Amino acid sequence: MCKILSVLKGATMPAKEKHEGHWAERHHKVLSWLKIELELTDAEPMGQSNTKTDILGRHGPHEVRFSLKYPSGRNCQVWLPTLKSLVEQVPYLKPVFTHLNKWLGTNDTHLFEEWVRLEKLSVNANEKRRQRLGSDKVLGFHQVLNCFDLATKDGSLLRPMLRAKGDEPPVDHIVWLNKGKPGIEVVDANKFQQWIQKHGTWCNSADRKGQHYNIWCMVEGRKIFHLQMKGSGLNNYHAPMFHIHNNWPKSMVIASDPTFKL
Repeated sequence: MCKILSVLKGATMPAKEKHEGHWAERHHKVLSWLKIELELTDAEPMGQSNTKTDILGRHGPHEVRFSLKYPSGRNCQVWLPTLKSLVEQVPYLKPVFTHLNKWLGTNDTHLFEEWVRLEKLSVNANEKRRQRLGSDKVLGFHQVLNCFDLATKDGSLLRPMLRAKGDEPPVDHIVWLNKGKPGIEVVDANKFQQWIQKHGTWCNSADRKGQHYNIWCMVEGRKIFHLQMKGSGLNNYHAPMFHIHNNWPKSMVIASDPTFKL
């Protein structure tokens, strides 16, 4: 761990987390544990920017694909597309592109001022600084939630967010390994997706501070995803940033060890 810390000294938070994730998916302890617990004949790191698969296992002739999450808390970033890419991959969201554009904001000061002027809006200091509108100031924002519901129910949102990029085979399991405390869980990704498709609904954040600036995907009373604006760094500022929370039912966990720690 000392080696990775020296490499990451001075790195930005997203770069640091990305580095740490790659370090974890290559760690012999993780690979060995997966091989033993899931009776794999092999397991090797595969994480690249063009795939959702971080670790490729084999059970005889069959591939077993894993997506590894290595958060410091109870949630972590799971997808960071551009808005253009998001609506291209999830057609249900195309009708609300303009709504999402205003909600996520813009680097174009003139455009932001036009939104405010034409709709005679009163924006607060935070909205003005970030050049974005709260959901309460985007006319018809409920349509965004409806479109996210539709894209969740048919799986078109969940596949690129959780399982696969493009035409690659989908991830079979999600591995959740926390940096700050012991424990590892392996979740059946297909069962997890089916559960979300059947019961998931999107709503405005229940947190007072983030009520108009984050939306949540709730599944049977559990927060599973939240969507926010990427508000740091220079690249993709204003992009839609999806986070996943480890609130899945324990019945979907196929292997675990509460004492595991890197």
